[in-house]
Amino acid sequence: MMSEEKLEHKITLSIEAASLYVENESDFTIAELALRTGIDQNTIYELFSNKRSILRYFYNTVVLRYRFMIEEIEDFESYTLSEKLSNFMYTSFDLLSEQQLFVNETFTSYHFDLFDKQSFEKEVEELFHLFIGQDPNISFSAALVTRGYFYAILKQKYLGIVYYWLHDDSEHKERTFALVDKFNSFIQEVLYNKVIDKGFDLTKYAFTTGGILEQIPVIGDLFKDCNKSKDQDSE
Repeated sequence: MMSEEKLEHKITLSIEAASLYVENESDFTIAELALRTGIDQNTIYELFSNKRSILRYFYNTVVLRYRFMIEEIEDFESYTLSEKLSNFMYTSFDLLSEQQLFVNETFTSYHFDLFDKQSFEKEVEELFHLFIGQDPNISFSAALVTRGYFYAILKQKYLGIVYYWLHDDSEHKERTFALVDKFNSFIQEVLYNKVIDKGFDLTKYAFTTGGILEQIPVIGDLFKDCNKSKDQDSE
């Protein structure tokens, strides 16, 4: 595991590199970065393989810094899923705004390249996985949709929202904020919905009260097959 000091160095270097990128039209040197941050060149090369990896890491710092922030929020665990997702998105906008020109120039090329998946995207997926995995209000049936591909889709939607935010010319980014609220409310509604759970409860009740469903044509055959599969699995 990376030490706290090295992690702080990586965050500092990537943020400063983003500034140098804009100031020098991307043509800056590691020597300049070392001078600007006070971190020697040998240490920089131990942490990053090249300038490009330093610049890309700026996006990782958005999630890392956000994780540090929520550790300071005492009642964060009591937030609903929609509140957590919105809190992350709004905070990420603020953090990205610190290097707005850099983000404007690099976001699309860095994060919509189908052949170059970034660790930042993995960080985002892991954060969403944490929010959903620890939420006690998630329905049992939500497990049917919250597979790996679900988090990949959720991450891609987030990237799309960031792209929309970058190009939103409405006053105070009002359209983006409305989109964030509606999207996250929809995700919460889907994952909190208990309708399918109630269907499972009905099925369980029907079986435990004399096999009512088994007597219904077609449906009965379906549930008999399900029972056979369960029996075989238990053997």
